[in-house]
Amino acid sequence: MQLSDKQHKLKLSAVYLAIAISITLVILKIIAWYLTKSVSVQASMLDSTLDGITSFINFLAMRYALLPADADHRWGHGKAEALAGFAQSVFIILFTCFLLFSIAHRLIYPEPIIVSVIGISFIVLSGFLTLLLVIWQKYVVRVTGSLIIQADSVHYETDLLSNLGILLSLYVSMKFNFIYVDFMVGVLIAIYLISSVWKILWTSVDILMDKELDGAIKQRVVELALTHPNVKELDDMRTRSGGTQHFVQFGLRFHKKLTSEEIEKTRHEVYTNIQTVFPDMEITIF
Repeated sequence: MQLSDKQHKLKLSAVYLAIAISITLVILKIIAWYLTKSVSVQASMLDSTLDGITSFINFLAMRYALLPADADHRWGHGKAEALAGFAQSVFIILFTCFLLFSIAHRLIYPEPIIVSVIGISFIVLSGFLTLLLVIWQKYVVRVTGSLIIQADSVHYETDLLSNLGILLSLYVSMKFNFIYVDFMVGVLIAIYLISSVWKILWTSVDILMDKELDGAIKQRVVELALTHPNVKELDDMRTRSGGTQHFVQFGLRFHKKLTSEEIEKTRHEVYTNIQTVFPDMEITIF
C-alpha cells in the first residue's frame, strides 16, 4: 500500500518550507557575520548554507521517492530517501571537519568580536524562524515517518541550538570581554552535528542493505497471522524497510489439509488482519 495523498503533501510541504527558510537564514547570518566577526556566527552561517543545499537535495530525492512502482522498480522508489539520508550524513561529517579546521585557524589567529545590535537582532529572528520550521518538521515526521524529513530536522535543531549559543557567546564577549567562549560554542556545534547525524547515517545504511525489520514489528506480524484458526506457523519469513514503507513476505503452514479455496481465503484474511494494524506495510503471502 502506498502512502496517502495527505502524507505526500505533508512531506513536500516540509521540504518546501525548509528551502524557503534556509535561504532566509543564510542571508540573515551572512549579514550578522559581517557585522559581528564572530566565529560561532560563521559556524552557524555555514551550517545554514549546508541546510539549504541539503534541503534542495531532499526535494529532489523526495520527488523521486514518491514515484509509484514501475517495471524497472517493482518495489517502488522509497530507498531514495535512505540514499539522501546517507549522502547528507557524509556531507555533514565532512562539513564538520572543515568547521573544526576553521575554528582552529581563528583560535591561532584570533580577531575581536564586534557586538552589533542589528547582528544580534538577525540571530534572534533566525532562531524564531528555525523554531517554527522544527515544530512543523516534527509533526510531519510523526505522521509520515520520513527519514529525509527527520535528517533535515536534525540540521535545523542544530541551527536552533547554535543560535542560543551565539547569543550566549556575544553576551559574554560584550559583558566580560572573553572571546574564547565563542570558540567553545563553535566546537559544541560541531560535536552536536556529528553526534546527531550518526544514528541517521546507520539507519540509512540499514535500509540500503535491506536489514531485517525491528524484532518487535516482526513478532507483532507473527502474532497477527497466528490469530487465524487455520494457521499453524509462518514459513521463511523475510522483512525489509524501503524507507517509509515496510515489506514483509512469508509462507503459511496450516493445522490441517485445506482446499485451494480455503487456502486462498485464509491468506486473504491473514493479509487483512496484518494490514489493519500496519496499513503502510507491503505484504506478500505465498
